[in-house]
Amino acid sequence: RVTGKVVGTLVDEPIIFGSGSSGVPEDFQPVLRDSIYKLAHYPKYRLVINGYVSPGSDPQADQQLSEERARVIKRYFVEQGGVQEDRIYTQGLGSTDLPAQLVDESDAAWKRRARRAKIYLAQE
Repeated sequence: RVTGKVVGTLVDEPIIFGSGSSGVPEDFQPVLRDSIYKLAHYPKYRLVINGYVSPGSDPQADQQLSEERARVIKRYFVEQGGVQEDRIYTQGLGSTDLPAQLVDESDAAWKRRARRAKIYLAQE
């Protein structure tokens, strides 16, 4: 568990997942690869990966999917980038802390933005 203070984001944009999916979207793989190189500049920092889902009818299933989304990004960093597992903390936050729905945004567009993962840097 990371106990240090979150000091910034490693990836500025959230990783957006397909509906009901926990696979790393192909569109975001270059972004994740680039972020692996950025980590070399932050050897004393840890990663915090938060997974989220759009609200569904089963809060327990939502929670599990959000946890899996965070874990799949962690696996990507470990397997593709050689990042040490103990340097990464994951947490699924279900459908909590969702982005605000924009005034002219449809429900479908808002739910698409809510299916995400955010990656932060934390200082120990």
